[in-house]
Amino acid sequence: MRTNRKLACIVGVVTVLTAALRASEEQPPTAPPGSEAAKKPAPDLFATPIEPALAKEVDQLITDLASPAYDVRQQASARLLEVGIVAFAQLRAAYRQSDDLEQRIRIEQAVHQAYLNHKLFDRTGFLGIRFGGGVPVQRPRGRHVPEGAVGIIVSEVEPGTAAQRAGLEPEDFILALDDTPLAELGPGDVESAFADEVGGRSPGSKVRLTVLRDDQTLILEATLQRRPLPYFGRAFAGRNATAAQAYESAQQEFESWWAQQFLSNPDQHKQKNAASDTPPADAP
Repeated sequence: MRTNRKLACIVGVVTVLTAALRASEEQPPTAPPGSEAAKKPAPDLFATPIEPALAKEVDQLITDLASPAYDVRQQASARLLEVGIVAFAQLRAAYRQSDDLEQRIRIEQAVHQAYLNHKLFDRTGFLGIRFGGGVPVQRPRGRHVPEGAVGIIVSEVEPGTAAQRAGLEPEDFILALDDTPLAELGPGDVESAFADEVGGRSPGSKVRLTVLRDDQTLILEATLQRRPLPYFGRAFAGRNATAAQAYESAQQEFESWWAQQFLSNPDQHKQKNAASDTPPADAP
């Protein structure tokens, strides 16, 4: 019995990781690095309107990236990541004009992460649970549960996630999502249907969960979060080749896009860096 339960838990985890990436797979395919499509500029990422007050804040944040105070630089980096792609135009201009190495490195880091968020991480919602499988819920476990209802057993709640903040606990039975019984979410098994629904929603979306806990039926509301990078990293262990491929593709696409959009002349930029590493002729 215990072995079966562990096996079901593993199946549940793999199902969540697979289904959550399905939403990003349904997005229009990106051009492979080096192709003609990949070489074309992507003006859409620089055309997003920005409010004047926010633009002024971004200018200050860019200045703070070169601050001698480490905490100020860290706070500026974190805030720029929150601002996201609307700051790309200002960040590109600052990167091309700056001779401050620390500032340039931090600009690249902020743009890199914001790009991945936009292309990958912001496309799939994340609840933060592992489950052991969909099973019929017996009537004695809850007086308010209709006979024959189907639920998902929560086997683990990841710390610091939307699920934990919503109050989900291990051994909870999730019976419905947004008042729709899990058995009615869609074709196929209940685990895949649930994972498809959650993964297909964007971070920040709110979900309403009907949960059976002991002899009580609870209504919990959760705000989905961005899928953390480690959940793509786990895929490299072989649990989900699709997730690994999506992440690797986004990384490669960024390199091509960065060279095209931020390095107006990549060869000239390399020469500039090489020259900066060469000491003057009269240096000791």
